[in-house]
Amino acid sequence: MSSAHKPCDPNPRARNPMTIGDIAATVSGAARVLSKSGINYCAMADMSVEEAAQTHGIDHEALQRELTRLEKTPSSMPEDSGELVNFIISHYHETHRKELRELVGLAWHVETVHHEHQAAPNGLASFLEKIQGDLEDHMHKEESILFPSICSGYRGSLFGPIFVMRHEHDDHAKSVRELQILTAGFTTPEDACGTWQTLYDGLEKLTSDLLEHIYVENNVLFPRFEATR
Repeated sequence: MSSAHKPCDPNPRARNPMTIGDIAATVSGAARVLSKSGINYCAMADMSVEEAAQTHGIDHEALQRELTRLEKTPSSMPEDSGELVNFIISHYHETHRKELRELVGLAWHVETVHHEHQAAPNGLASFLEKIQGDLEDHMHKEESILFPSICSGYRGSLFGPIFVMRHEHDDHAKSVRELQILTAGFTTPEDACGTWQTLYDGLEKLTSDLLEHIYVENNVLFPRFEATR
């Protein structure tokens, strides 16, 4: 599937199950579930859910069910495509813009104050600025090209622009994975200051929202307009 969001495989005997790293970086809320289960999804990125669960003595099937539950589309999604577009813009686009502005500033502060700390996320601020630029460019293209076509009642195929958006969604998911690695799974050291903790809490929310955003577009909105070419 070319989208950034791939479903967790409920079959523990699947030949090619998704790895812990794949799931953490593509399923909204999965990183939080894995962390609460004691699974270090950064260090165990190449393991399957079953392997990671066995390593930590966790009930594999229970963990898989919890991860699979995260696949459900948010219940508040409007059914009308135009209303869904407006929801995406207000609920995701505007929120990402606001939060990224704040998080970039926090990241620069933490790096400046704690640059000599062994756990300091050096390079995080610059990487966030790159994410900010990439995401802003992506959202602008949606808002100026794709979404107006959808809202105008266009009944043809929008396969071309949607293909590009899906590809960029894949890139965003890779950035989420890199953020998880750079921040040790959004885990602060014991002596972290309040600003550092606020930064990582904000990053965890941002990435969870972004993955949900990608899921809604890839699996709810886009399929309505790419069936025919």
